[in-house]
Amino acid sequence: MVSDRYRVIDGRIRNSKCEINVAEHCNLSCQGCSHLSPVLPKHFVEPAQVSRDLSMLARHYRADEVRLMGGEPLLHPDLVSVVAAVRASGITPRVCVVTNGLLLARMGKRFFEAVDAVEISLYPGRSPTAEQEARVGALARAHEVDLMATRVSQFRRPYTEIRNRDEALVERVYRSCKVAHEWRCHAVADGLFFRCPQSYFLPKVLTEHFERPDVDALPIDDTDDFGERLLAFLNAPGPLASCSQCLGTSGSLVDHVQIRRDQFRAAQQIPAADMISRRRRFPWAAGSGRRPLGSVYRRLRRAAARQGRARALDR
Repeated sequence: MVSDRYRVIDGRIRNSKCEINVAEHCNLSCQGCSHLSPVLPKHFVEPAQVSRDLSMLARHYRADEVRLMGGEPLLHPDLVSVVAAVRASGITPRVCVVTNGLLLARMGKRFFEAVDAVEISLYPGRSPTAEQEARVGALARAHEVDLMATRVSQFRRPYTEIRNRDEALVERVYRSCKVAHEWRCHAVADGLFFRCPQSYFLPKVLTEHFERPDVDALPIDDTDDFGERLLAFLNAPGPLASCSQCLGTSGSLVDHVQIRRDQFRAAQQIPAADMISRRRRFPWAAGSGRRPLGSVYRRLRRAAARQGRARALDR
């Protein structure tokens, strides 16, 4: 899958999306959380920090959309100011908030005036009521906000707590990772640029496995050559240090469940090889879509059909 080639237009690297985790904690505790929110302390990003980071970054980088994530972003007490900081930076024309939706009906007119889009993940037994959905829908329509909802009943296993020393497996997980190579979900946090959100969260939590929390980060600065260094950083070959613990988009599917926060890390105490989806164990099938073997099976069926027709003609 690896095909990371970035366009540079008018001196700025172009990408589809960039993420900011505005609140790292969450009002849910999902066992499959890839941002490790169940074990992160309460933390809100400062609008002034967002303004500094994105204003410098915007000289050399532009995203089609900045996504405000969590944790749960609606926990942020001044989310509208964060949105304003993103807009003022000039880094993107579109701001999207990604939420579990439980607090969305409480958000007022200022919030819906500020954002362009809201994406809601609806979890079994943890979703807004029909009345709340109706209120949110009316607010979104009134302010021309794109509102998207997805029902999520399963997660992919996000990472392993056990050191993965199988370099070939790390390489396969990295090469098939849609977060890094297809979706290109970059992240910005505390003056640092990350090629994916997991490379921010994993070293921060798994301190026993990483020499420092910014091991996979590029500091954002205001120098003239930052754009060149950023492009080289994005195009660097090979896995990140975080890939040794991350399962990317190769983790096996598990049902969505809530878990006690003090049990979250214990649930990931499984070797990486035992957490990989069976469909993702084959390098030739990795990363070919939601059904990675589907296109292969279709080709095999078509070939078999052609052979069958040829045999029929021979008889």
